[in-house]
Amino acid sequence: RWSPHGRDTARRAIARKAIPHVQIFNFQSVQFVPRQARAMRAPPRAVEAMAKVFGAGCVHLYASGTSAPSLAALYDFVRSTNGGLRELDLGPSGISSDLLLVMCRHCPNLIKLHGPRYVHTSDEAIVAIAAACPRLEVVSFSDVVTDVSPAERYERHFPRLKYLDIHDGRSDNDPPYRPTQLENIVAAARSTSATEMDMEGCHIFPDLINAIVGTPLGDRLTSLSERESGLETNIEPDALLAAARGFPRLAELWIPELTRIPNPGWFVLLAGVRTFETVYISSHHATDSQVVAACSQNPLVELELNWIGALTRGVVEGIISSQSAATLQGLTISYCEPGDVDDIESYMEDRGIRAADMLRLVMACPRLSRLSWQREYSNDAWFAQDAQAEITEILELRGGIYYTPYG
Repeated sequence: RWSPHGRDTARRAIARKAIPHVQIFNFQSVQFVPRQARAMRAPPRAVEAMAKVFGAGCVHLYASGTSAPSLAALYDFVRSTNGGLRELDLGPSGISSDLLLVMCRHCPNLIKLHGPRYVHTSDEAIVAIAAACPRLEVVSFSDVVTDVSPAERYERHFPRLKYLDIHDGRSDNDPPYRPTQLENIVAAARSTSATEMDMEGCHIFPDLINAIVGTPLGDRLTSLSERESGLETNIEPDALLAAARGFPRLAELWIPELTRIPNPGWFVLLAGVRTFETVYISSHHATDSQVVAACSQNPLVELELNWIGALTRGVVEGIISSQSAATLQGLTISYCEPGDVDDIESYMEDRGIRAADMLRLVMACPRLSRLSWQREYSNDAWFAQDAQAEITEILELRGGIYYTPYG
């Protein structure tokens, strides 16, 4: 048993948030139910008891809960933090708009807030939450009962926001989303502290890009996507040109899955606007000649090629003959073969990229030190171990690394 002095010391340490083990609380759910709010596993009385002892030390709170007693106990826990919460994640819960707002009024120092994912939070509540929690940098609310993106719906109300989300939350089975409420996106681009606007999962036209040009966000953007969600994206070629022209800090060119570059000459037009040192090409419609044009028109330092089914070994010769051969330091080629080859051996003999081709590329690019090569087909007759070993040795001598799952 602790002495009164020991209890007082512990209580003061908790209140100072000096005990790491009580800074994070996670009231987990009973079981996972897809697309539904989930009940809290802990009994309400246990939550209330923990609030009395540990609430003042909590900084990060994650919770489910659907019943009135559970949500009331959760409210008591939030109040017990004495305004010290920095992160509140109620994604799995069924909390109402009114109760969420009341909770947030006890959390003026929140930095991150995730509202319930499967229960609608009203626009009025969101505006009031923005006023109650002026320090919020990350926010999300349910896309239930709405068909627009967070940037179009509510993000303009949070001035410290670091990231704009222009995707409406649809699944990867749906076509890319086209944002249309440009006036709200522009308001968010002007009023927030956002440095990122991820376009993944969207269909982007020049009107959106041109609307953002000249805003604080447009002047801060260094990329068009973090490329993390795996959602197919279509950025129209004219929109890419507009971004290159209008975003002064844009540091990389991303040509996503559904984008159709009209011809290799498009890269000449782009180079007339600006050049890039980093290019990511994932377009299903890209060709050898387009990749070579990208390498010829830009002094590439990083090049990433993903899921380009039409790529052949001709791209190797093209890269070697381009200006990028002298500047390239990192190269990624991932699954750039057709997935429906009937005769793999004939394909590899005729046009598939082989280890000998990659060795020739490595030898012709003196600054290349990082190579990642992942392939659909791995027969050792094509990916000769001697060539693989020589690639590894060359890159290691340059202080780099060679990654291949079949090497």
